[in-house]
Amino acid sequence: MTLGGAGQAVATTEVQLRNDAPTHGQPRYVIGPRSSAAHAGDQISLVTVSCAPGCGLANATRNGRSTVLRVGSELGLPWYQDYVTIPSGSDYDLQVRTATGGVWSGNSSGGTYRLTALGQTTIRPTDVRITVHAPAGTVITWTSLPMHVDGGAATWQGTAVPSLELEMAFRAPLPLRLWRDLSRRLP
Repeated sequence: MTLGGAGQAVATTEVQLRNDAPTHGQPRYVIGPRSSAAHAGDQISLVTVSCAPGCGLANATRNGRSTVLRVGSELGLPWYQDYVTIPSGSDYDLQVRTATGGVWSGNSSGGTYRLTALGQTTIRPTDVRITVHAPAGTVITWTSLPMHVDGGAATWQGTAVPSLELEMAFRAPLPLRLWRDLSRRLP
């Protein structure tokens, strides 16, 4: 996630799946196929990426190539879906870029940003890494949870939980803050 001027944010959500299912040695009811279009060991997945109200899809790629996603909303939250078959022994990589306005408060001298990440119950725990880049010319000065902070970027990494709330503050260095604050007051 990269925060920009006027409260904007551009987020890149990346979903990576790997199918290690066997293609033989198990009964058909275990490894399939369940449809005539599938093969033994195929993983058929419906991947949904949701975002904040008002976010718009900038672009999406599947395994490095541009792709078209289904678009909809649920309870006022936009979502983008991909329905894909992943053969045994294969990887799947979906990248979804969205843009949203009005997501952080403050100005070019500094501000705060809050993110809520909702996890989904899965058989195996889902690894999550969230990196937020502060607006250009600012650095992260505080985070609500322990995060790795490197100047203008803060990263949280761990296992998905039902609801994760991250909040951070950022600001420009003092000389730049003074200059920006003064320029906002000049006619």
